[in-house]
Amino acid sequence: MKISVLGAGSWGTAIAIHLNRLGHQITLWMRDKNQFEEIVSTRHNKKYLDVDIPQEISITTDLKEAVTNSEIVVIAVPSHAVREISEKLKEVVDKNFIVVNLAKGIETSTLKRMSEVIKEYLSNDVVVLSGPSHAEEVVRQIPTACVLASLNVKA
Repeated sequence: MKISVLGAGSWGTAIAIHLNRLGHQITLWMRDKNQFEEIVSTRHNKKYLDVDIPQEISITTDLKEAVTNSEIVVIAVPSHAVREISEKLKEVVDKNFIVVNLAKGIETSTLKRMSEVIKEYLSNDVVVLSGPSHAEEVVRQIPTACVLASLNVKA
């Protein structure tokens, strides 16, 4: 399955590596060009988690390239950036993919949950991943637990 992970911080990096280990085709998108250049040249995310990025994971700063033909788009940006990335996603795609949101919290200016913010821009099914887990546990394959929730059970 082709999955795009938007955000190369701790959660984005951990989820991209985890999904790659499960055999999925992963594209990791990041906005920071300096981070992009460093990771592409070293295949190592020194800033977040200090882990190697497998060669099989594609890396890009082009959002449209990242999400083209994806069946699932994982939003792994900080909560304060969810509105911006949702708006940008609406501009670059028209495909009906499933959105998986990893951002926690409530938008301070509107008091909306992140899934509500996403739905303002995208009609796609939204799945929220949450739990008592940490990116460090996921990337190091330490047993942990997560919960997925969606208004659409089939998503």
